[in-house]
Amino acid sequence: MRWFLLMLCCLLPLLVLANDTRVLGIGGRVVRMSTEDPSVRMVSECVKMDVYPGYYDVAVEFLFTNDGPARRVKMGFPEGGYGDVATMRYRKHTSFTRFQTWVDGHPVKAHRLPAVADDDGRPFTTYWVKDVAFARRQSRLVRVAYRAVTGDDIFGERSAHYSFTGGNWKGKVDSSSLVITMHLAGTNALRFSVPMTRNGNRFAARWTHWQAESEFTATFLPMHLDSLLIHGEPLHPDMSESFTAVLTQPGKGSTPLLQPPAILRDGRPFIALHAWKRYLHAHTKEDTNISWDASTHTATLTTAAHTVRFTLNRAQMDVQGQPPVALPAGPFLSRTIDTANVRQPGMLYVPLQPLVTLWDGSMTVDHATHEVELHIPSLAGEAK
Repeated sequence: MRWFLLMLCCLLPLLVLANDTRVLGIGGRVVRMSTEDPSVRMVSECVKMDVYPGYYDVAVEFLFTNDGPARRVKMGFPEGGYGDVATMRYRKHTSFTRFQTWVDGHPVKAHRLPAVADDDGRPFTTYWVKDVAFARRQSRLVRVAYRAVTGDDIFGERSAHYSFTGGNWKGKVDSSSLVITMHLAGTNALRFSVPMTRNGNRFAARWTHWQAESEFTATFLPMHLDSLLIHGEPLHPDMSESFTAVLTQPGKGSTPLLQPPAILRDGRPFIALHAWKRYLHAHTKEDTNISWDASTHTATLTTAAHTVRFTLNRAQMDVQGQPPVALPAGPFLSRTIDTANVRQPGMLYVPLQPLVTLWDGSMTVDHATHEVELHIPSLAGEAK
């Protein structure tokens, strides 16, 4: 029999260099370990994920139906990983911390095929394989449950993964559902690779009559309790996507891992000057520049529209060609932090409202979701 070893677990890469990322225990759809099956089809797939800070549990329920004569098929459930991992290790040792499978409610023994691995840290894939017999016109319920460690990267992001790959069952899948529950303390910025509906800390998605080809990634980042997110503003310059939700559980602390783009101080929103620079550049595509004079502790932001100067702890904004603007509070430097052996220097935070006003805009702050919505008509027409 020719093994069907299509790479099912090559997920969308995290937005950092591969050798700064570690992702293990990626699971996904049950596949038939040969060419496309002529009669057995996957009717439905229900995926439930419970994500915790250091690991995530996945329980999947598949309904199969045999539209043809009696037959026995060999099913494989993929296990994979990528990034800064010793992939050769996973020829013999699983990256799952727990794995179980059942057929019609009865536990079934699955054996693990050797990993396809590479010393350079490219993706590895193994399969948990079992034989499943089908009578003519029989339906069977296949369940898989496993635990995997969350992926991580040097910027403090954590991630959970699942791979939908329909491939080699007869026809299309009638329905697939995904429910993910985030069990996280404190304030966390969340990003999902597919659109999700939200109910508290539970998120859901559903697909119908589809080929079941999609890669799901849930990414979360612990934040300061007084952090703010700017719509459309990435948390880090190497990220091309912004986070789509903020999950808050009041009363529980959180260790900050990244300097946020904006922050509340004494009830006022401040923004990191470099974050405002990136925000402007993203909307205008024009050159922007920040220079720092260490002798006077003065930062100068130069754009096509304005040249603005801020001095540390001085409650005044100097705009070239205009009178000085009084600030509600002086700019301040955030503390220097170390994350995964990467030292992040302090950043200059300045009051946000005066900048928005200078660009003839307005803003609203949603304290419940830790988000800032900016309305700047002069930039809207040039937004990407």
